[in-house]
Amino acid sequence: MNKITRLGLRMIRRHPKRALQLALFAAKHRKALARTLRAIHRASGLIKGLTEGATHPKVRVEAKAAGSALVQAGRQARRAGATTALRDDKVATHLRSATRHAANAASTARRPPPRHGSLTRTAASLAAGVSLAGALYAGWRRSQSTR
Repeated sequence: MNKITRLGLRMIRRHPKRALQLALFAAKHRKALARTLRAIHRASGLIKGLTEGATHPKVRVEAKAAGSALVQAGRQARRAGATTALRDDKVATHLRSATRHAANAASTARRPPPRHGSLTRTAASLAAGVSLAGALYAGWRRSQSTR
C-alpha cells in the first residue's frame, strides 16, 4: 500500500464525515479537478526541463560568454567616453556577441541536447566487464581441461 492510500484510509477512519464531503465535492467537480491535475502535471514537467536546462554545461558556457561580452562592452564604453560610446564599433561588436551568446543559452536551456556521456561510460564499462569475465572464464576452462 503506498503512502497516499495509507493517508487516505487514515483520514476516512478518523474523519468519516469530512471524507464524505470531499468525495462528494470531487464527484461534483471532477472535470475542473482533472484540468487542475493536468495543469499541475504539465507545470512539473516544465520545471524539470528548466532545471535540467539550467544545469546543462553548454548553457553555462554560453551564459558565461554572454556575461563576459557584456563586461567587455562596459569597459570599452567607459574607455571611449559617454559621447563616443554610442558610435564605437568595439562596443557594438561586444554587445552583438553578448546578444548572440544569450540567445544561444536561452534556446539551449529551452531544449537541452541529450547527454550521452553517462550512457557511453556505462556501455564501455559493461563491455570491459563482459570481456574480463570472458577472459577469466576461458582461463578457468583451460586450467580445468589440463587437470
